[in-house]
Amino acid sequence: MIKLTDGNNPGGIGADIINYVAEKENLQINYITSTWDGCLEMLDTGEADLIFPIAFSHERAAVYHFNDETVLTNWGQIYSGEKEKITSIPDLQGKKIAVIESDIYFKSDQGLKNLVKSFNIDATFVYAESYREIIEAVDSGRADAGLLNRLFGQLNENSYNVRRTPILIHPIEIRFGMPKSKQKSLVLSVMIDKHIAAMKNSKDSVYHKSLDKWMGVKEKSGFPSTLRLIIIALSTPLVLLFLISLFLEKKVKRKTGELSEINSLLIKEIEDRKQAEEKLRNSEEKYSSLFQTSADPIIIMDSAGVIQDANNAVERQIGYTCEELKNRKITYLFPEFELDENMPNLIKEGRQHLEKELYRKNGDKFDAEIATNSFTAGERIFVQIVIRDITVRKKTQQILAQKKKDLEKRVQEEVEHNRIQEQMLMQQSKLAAMGQMINAIAHQWRQPLTTIGLYVQDVEDAFEYGELNMDYIAQFRDHCMEQIAYMSKTIDDFRNFFKPDKEKEIFDICEVMREVLSLINPQLINNNIELKIFYGEHAVVLKPGGMELPSQIKCVTSYGYPNEFKQVLLNLISNARDAIIESRSAGSSESGLIRLIVEPEGDLVKLTLEDNGCGIPDEISDRIFEPYFSTKEEGQGVGIGLYMSKIIIENNMEGRIYTNRCEKGASFTIELKQWKIGKVPPLTN
Repeated sequence: MIKLTDGNNPGGIGADIINYVAEKENLQINYITSTWDGCLEMLDTGEADLIFPIAFSHERAAVYHFNDETVLTNWGQIYSGEKEKITSIPDLQGKKIAVIESDIYFKSDQGLKNLVKSFNIDATFVYAESYREIIEAVDSGRADAGLLNRLFGQLNENSYNVRRTPILIHPIEIRFGMPKSKQKSLVLSVMIDKHIAAMKNSKDSVYHKSLDKWMGVKEKSGFPSTLRLIIIALSTPLVLLFLISLFLEKKVKRKTGELSEINSLLIKEIEDRKQAEEKLRNSEEKYSSLFQTSADPIIIMDSAGVIQDANNAVERQIGYTCEELKNRKITYLFPEFELDENMPNLIKEGRQHLEKELYRKNGDKFDAEIATNSFTAGERIFVQIVIRDITVRKKTQQILAQKKKDLEKRVQEEVEHNRIQEQMLMQQSKLAAMGQMINAIAHQWRQPLTTIGLYVQDVEDAFEYGELNMDYIAQFRDHCMEQIAYMSKTIDDFRNFFKPDKEKEIFDICEVMREVLSLINPQLINNNIELKIFYGEHAVVLKPGGMELPSQIKCVTSYGYPNEFKQVLLNLISNARDAIIESRSAGSSESGLIRLIVEPEGDLVKLTLEDNGCGIPDEISDRIFEPYFSTKEEGQGVGIGLYMSKIIIENNMEGRIYTNRCEKGASFTIELKQWKIGKVPPLTN
């Protein structure tokens, strides 16, 4: 404790201790006077090196540096005016209490603020800047009570008209406080702890003398021993009477406090009950409002099937009033409702939805959706039945079902129509391909027919010159039969080309290519167009008798319709031929070239056909597979070749066909699944 004496010199326990330490350690002390908050602020800014007294707490230890040795144990104590009867916490109800807002005895977890709050006490706090201001406020009546620390109260209570109450707040340790994180603070705390520890061990030290001086009770002298004995003898009954009075007063206060607490509990219980009743009343009103304003009829029945209540919608939609239905079995309203069979399930399962045909009071029948829900009120079980007229919905569902059937029929008709259209397109495509093939046959037959004609003419010359003999006739026969066999082979290839595929089959892609190329290659030669075939990076030789593959490779097989695949190849090669011819007409001097590349890649095989013709303009590249779309002049193309090629490859053979970007000419790629050797083909219908 540090205080100013009558000569305005610092005094108290704290001053005695720090003066002793300064003398022993040769330190100079400068005392600064300020309010409590001012002292803390100077400690924060470093203007002050020490503050005393200050209560130690872990929260403050995070902000300030404390010495280790405890100087005193202190606590907060409530002081009241002399006329106030305050002996316990409940007596603070409605009182004005002067406090320091930053005081640890007020703001800590165990401080007066939380203590009053925990007792549900309504008190008014008057904030002051110092304990001096608090005790003066209590003395003058501006406050009914004040919170002081014990040491300040004991030193100053005799100078004011105040009374110390038994109410103690939060006992704590009093130490010296210093600025945090300063070397000087660490040195000072070590010095102070060293001297305090030594002074505590000596009864004649400054520490104990200061305690006796500032905290001790001075004895009054001058009374004779005889008079002292008389006074003691006379005062003993008074003291006993006073102690009994205090005991009884304390007991009455305690009982009064208990009764007050019980009364508060009763008042709270009454308030809680009133609030519960109010909530129940509001809930009942809300339920009644929802029950009566519902658009659907609602009926409440008990577990025996007896109707207890019905809302207004029952009368509006079904015709029965609530009074007509109360205390009647549910079967009175709905004879179709199988009560004995359904009731156990309604109660047990909680929620159910069912649809039934019900009757109104006037006999009209209607379709109803019934939703049931069981609930418990008290110890009784009830079932709520919500009825919804779904007659309109049923009729709408029937109309929609009929429309669905009609729509399905129309879809089937459209599918059949599209199938017929597709067959017609396929037929058109085959007719167009047949025209191309007939043209190819004409080219194929022209050379052997010319050869046979030359042989026939040579017979006449041989007869005139006497060369006609059996050897000549045999040679003539062999040459003619060779040409006729070649023409017959062409007819066989033509017949196989247009033979319809009824079922999918495994086919050799190279063999299919050979059959197509053997028919169309004479046209390409006739138009000075070179056809090159590649298997990956290896060149393939096309001979009159077939295709000669390099010895290190084997051709691949696929699964599908080989004759339809032939038609696709024929369409692509014919388009490439026409594009090259058109490019020449536009002034191109390049030699015609068509490249056919076979590339197996994993489970797929790719066939890419490239030409150096006029190409495909970018603005129409996304339309070339549309039906009846053609870039040729009218009369030279019907625009179904590429469309049917896409249908055949993607729909019938589960592959892909698409165009590729290229700098010159056009490029098409066909992707088909490879058929591994040994794999069993799927069964077909």
